[in-house]
Amino acid sequence: MAQLGRYEALAPEPLPAGPRVTNPAAPLLRLLLRAFNVVLAAAALLMIGSALWMAEQYRRGGGGDSGGGGGDAPAPPPEAVLGGGGVALASVVGPRVASFPWFIYSVGGTGAYCFAAALCGLAGVKRGRRGRLAAYIVLLAGLMLAEAGATLLLLTDNEWRARIPDDPSGRWAQAQAFVQANARGCRLVAVATLGAELAALAAACWLHAIYTAAYEAWLDDREEQTERTRELLNRAVVQTYAGDSGNWQSRLRSKYGVDPSSLEAATAAARQTAALRVGDPQ
Repeated sequence: MAQLGRYEALAPEPLPAGPRVTNPAAPLLRLLLRAFNVVLAAAALLMIGSALWMAEQYRRGGGGDSGGGGGDAPAPPPEAVLGGGGVALASVVGPRVASFPWFIYSVGGTGAYCFAAALCGLAGVKRGRRGRLAAYIVLLAGLMLAEAGATLLLLTDNEWRARIPDDPSGRWAQAQAFVQANARGCRLVAVATLGAELAALAAACWLHAIYTAAYEAWLDDREEQTERTRELLNRAVVQTYAGDSGNWQSRLRSKYGVDPSSLEAATAAARQTAALRVGDPQ
């Protein structure tokens, strides 16, 4: 029993399987990010569905002013968009109508991007997926920059819109007309969306910092436990072989009549003989 008492300290308390998050803000941040990403995924699916519907309408109607796919809104003349010297400037900037429905592709691509970001955010809120949470932060920051640029392009009076070629489906002209007719509501929606995305980005950054701190603390605890276990093992070895060396030698003499020094010499000689036999070419 006394021998067993020496090794009781060699079994320290086991560490958890992964980092332990104790910050009280973590559950609230996870809830907010889940709610935001569910809404973002729903909006992304709506954008993808709208793009597919517009593409189907464009395929059936042929775009432009053929009347089949919502492209019955004719493009405004260059003079109306570019001012008095519209004809000369239009000849400089290139063709007025693009060769493909770029607006429909932009809507579909934006929806796919938002859906991928939402999935990455939903997966990244879990404790052991800090990499996906970091990727979500990058994707969300890119989405915010793109949305801010689109907001400035649509809600401000600038001449860059005149340099953008018209979509052959007519959807780009319809989007501009809708924004101009509902400028105040579009501004409020754009500001609210940017504010929600900024709040989600801040929450994701905060949660990532919490997970990183918990992971680093867990690694420190593992290193500390390893060092403590190594020290206890070394101490136990010293106590076992150094502290009991006299008892071991006296037991060899009294019970077996063997001199420890003679036993060590015989062991060394046996090892040398074995080495010579191994090295013998026969």
